[in-house]
Amino acid sequence: MAHNLQQLCASPLKTVGCRRPAPARLGSSRSSPAADRVFCAVEFRHRSCARGLRSSSANLGDSLCGGSVVGLGFDPLGSRAGFRSGEQIVTSAKMSEASIVPPPGIAKNVTIINQDGEKLVGVIDDTGSKELCVLCHGFRSSKKSTTLGVVASTLVTAGFSSFRFDFSGNGESEGEFAYGNYWKEVEDLRAVIEYWRSQGREITAIIGHSKGGNVVLLYASKYGDVSTVVNVSGRFDLNIGQLERFGEAGMKTLEQEGFLDVKDKAGNVEYRVTLKSLEDRLSTDMDGASKAISKDCRVLTVHGSQDEIVKIENAHDFAKRIPNHTLRVFDGAGHNYEGDRKKLADLVLEFIQGNVSKM
Repeated sequence: MAHNLQQLCASPLKTVGCRRPAPARLGSSRSSPAADRVFCAVEFRHRSCARGLRSSSANLGDSLCGGSVVGLGFDPLGSRAGFRSGEQIVTSAKMSEASIVPPPGIAKNVTIINQDGEKLVGVIDDTGSKELCVLCHGFRSSKKSTTLGVVASTLVTAGFSSFRFDFSGNGESEGEFAYGNYWKEVEDLRAVIEYWRSQGREITAIIGHSKGGNVVLLYASKYGDVSTVVNVSGRFDLNIGQLERFGEAGMKTLEQEGFLDVKDKAGNVEYRVTLKSLEDRLSTDMDGASKAISKDCRVLTVHGSQDEIVKIENAHDFAKRIPNHTLRVFDGAGHNYEGDRKKLADLVLEFIQGNVSKM
């Protein structure tokens, strides 16, 4: 590598350009080839507690053809928090485990084919509403993320359908895991959005946690066709974090050998980082992408004040650059919002509902 990796990863953000074609008109439904390269496999059953659903056959579409039922994941931990209008700080106090219940709806496995012919596996919790929110997981996570499960539960209870999926190379989806892959995951999200539009759904919002927050912002900068975007604890400066994660010895190995196997405490390889994947991450320009997001796109950033994985400064960096931006700092919360997830979900829901009422 021409540059020293440790110096580059510790240096201030470098702008290397933002890949962005002319944005689509906000809210437009482009004709899409996605419907020709998508299939889904579903078997369903009616939940007796479902409100507003006629029967087990309600609004399931023509593409359902067999498979398995999956339940909506949810977190037994919630929070009760105070938030006064106009304030930027949200405060919280823990509450009991019995605070969250599974919402009404029909949960189904759906498989979508991405731009590389790989199967992306997801779960839709279907209320029968055409309004659909798409949720994106973080680094080495999956659609089973507890944080996303609580957000999905809250959205569904409010009447929105929600869809969570595994990015390529993660969870149950096909493809090879890579340390970078930011723009590839943007195209995964594009395939998901095109598919659901081909099924008559309206994409109400895209929501991402951690790396997923980066993905939804990059998507907004490139395509500009979803009016509400929620970034939960995304990282602004992607040059930061490598040295902390891999250590000086790991960075030296990566530079000398061209790859680094990251192992758990037992010595088992968890994943491999290559120079190519690291360069992909370092060349992803969140500064340029943030500035490129249309002012017609409403963006919410939520960040925990005690986040030790992605520092709170990242949220303020987004706030300075994204044209139509709302920042909510969640006082006392960490990166994964343990014990505070229900209040996080309520904030996300409030923002989405407010934007829907303006449309």
